[in-house]
Amino acid sequence: MKTHPLIGMRATTRVKSLASLEERIRGRAYDLYERRGRVDGHDLEDWLQAEWEENERTIPAAAEDEPLFWQAS
Repeated sequence: MKTHPLIGMRATTRVKSLASLEERIRGRAYDLYERRGRVDGHDLEDWLQAEWEENERTIPAAAEDEPLFWQAS
């Protein structure tokens, strides 16, 4: 299988990586639900919190020093 020219990795590797990320987020969201005492109605809040935590965990600290968008000087 060829490497995708834009993302720099095989498509199957990318799909597996995204599936793994979603699985981690889903698991953390469920943990938050359980900690709340399994109270319904907070599923979106739990999902977004889990996404935020995963992004904080996986984004390298070095990236914090770089601008998110290119700015013309």
